[in-house]
Amino acid sequence: MIGFFTVVLLISSPEIVRSIDFSGLSNLKEKELRSVMLLKSPGIFSKSKFDERILEGDVDAVRAVFVKNGYLSPNITYKYRANSSGLVDIDIFIEEGERTFVKNVDFSGDTFFNEKYLIDIIKTRKGEPFDPFLLEKDYSELIYIYDQNGYHDITVTSKIDVLEERANIVYNIKEGNKIFVSNVYIEGERTIRQDRLKIAIGLKEGSVLTNDKLYDSKKRLNELDLFSRIRITETDSSIYRNLLYKLEPKEPLALRLRVGYSALDRTKLTFMISRKNFLNSLRSIGLLGRIGLRELGLEVNYRDPITFGRWVSNSWGVKFGYKREIGYDIGRFGAYTMLVPRPFYLRYDLERVSLYNVEISDLEEESLDWLQRISVSLMIDRRDDPVKVREGYSIFNSMEFQDIVFGASGSFLKNDFRLSKFVGMGNSTIAFRTNIGIILPFNKETSIPIYNRFFLGGGATLRGYAENRAGPEDENENPLGGERYFLTSCELRIPLFSSFYGAIFTDIGSITEDFNSREFDMLGCGGIGIRFYTPIGPLRLDYARNFEGKSLWHFAIGEAF
Repeated sequence: MIGFFTVVLLISSPEIVRSIDFSGLSNLKEKELRSVMLLKSPGIFSKSKFDERILEGDVDAVRAVFVKNGYLSPNITYKYRANSSGLVDIDIFIEEGERTFVKNVDFSGDTFFNEKYLIDIIKTRKGEPFDPFLLEKDYSELIYIYDQNGYHDITVTSKIDVLEERANIVYNIKEGNKIFVSNVYIEGERTIRQDRLKIAIGLKEGSVLTNDKLYDSKKRLNELDLFSRIRITETDSSIYRNLLYKLEPKEPLALRLRVGYSALDRTKLTFMISRKNFLNSLRSIGLLGRIGLRELGLEVNYRDPITFGRWVSNSWGVKFGYKREIGYDIGRFGAYTMLVPRPFYLRYDLERVSLYNVEISDLEEESLDWLQRISVSLMIDRRDDPVKVREGYSIFNSMEFQDIVFGASGSFLKNDFRLSKFVGMGNSTIAFRTNIGIILPFNKETSIPIYNRFFLGGGATLRGYAENRAGPEDENENPLGGERYFLTSCELRIPLFSSFYGAIFTDIGSITEDFNSREFDMLGCGGIGIRFYTPIGPLRLDYARNFEGKSLWHFAIGEAF
């Protein structure tokens, strides 16, 4: 019986690719061809299971590479052979044929732009290899610039003549007429005041109609979180267009729950109860709470997306909270107001801050400060997905002027800059970040409160250190934080199977306790991790080892950046 199963196992064992060889190449490099193939030569950690259907797809992908480089009629064939051990050797034979170059690029039907400007817009260039795949990109670029100027019905086609490996390209442009908005009609929503809803829509009678304006209009309505479905229809074909907005309203009362976890805060529940479209005016009121083993907080807020008749949000709120930090407990009570002319956020806070159970040396056992803070933040998010990022970038910068009204002395300026960049490579993603923070005291006597300093260490910063433990500490090993810091990270996120991803990362940073100090200790770590993507975000488990030889595990919900 054992022998029978052994024979069956040998017969059913998969064939594995041992080698892939190319012949007939002259101008293109093997590396470029191999990069588009699913079947790979064996590597240190990977092997390709052979399947002839996959090989046929790989040959088509290789053929497309030649076409993109001007070889319009390549002849590509293949053969393969498997030995008795199930190892497969693949040979790909290539006859490139003649290479076609772009001889001339012309335009017809263009009146609004001059030809020189259009040539600079498109990707196809005179004298370069002819790539037919670029034509669609050229159409998109031409349509975009015309639409930006109100030629909403623009169409672009091309005529291509190839003679003796020289391509003559003529882009045929049908500009049509410049299109304007005639009237804006709303269907399906009658409870909201129409004058305020039209401000949110943003398209006024007589304004030039473009696809970008339609997209922004729909984006604004989505931000209100009042509608389950939004459809926009152009109801006629004249140069003055009527726009019909079909809106399906949501329930105005919403309850949202979110569970988070970090090594310092442990499990934390966040909830929000909100009443949207308060008084049928797009305004909202909400109650936000945070409940955890080390934290308790509550906030009541009011938000109006329209300020002085413009699409500029303003909000007001009152909040209080209590949290156990490392070496002290902190209580906060205050009020704030915020104005949001996006992408900027302007905010004013007046806050009462109390410290209790202080264990940090050089600090009083209890203290009470009244402080006011004026902050200006810039937030730009160009990521393709807020949860499972593949491409894009995000920029955040917060500049705060803080004045301690009563209690500790002095005022200071605090700036925190964060840049994240994401680059897709096949099915994997390389993520980069750079964070820089600085606190600038206005005089030498200024003492920066412990709760306003920067901290490094933990699952979201330097993963080779415990939470807030990278950097200066007092004699009781309580973290003191710093007045300036630097952090950079690189992370490769690799798909494994189903919703599981692996990660390889490195974090490097430095934090200095005193702004005037010349000390600069470089800290860092490297590690690996695994992610499981869920509807609430990725569950993340990271193992990191720091430059000092110590290692840590971190579990959290959400990516480090």
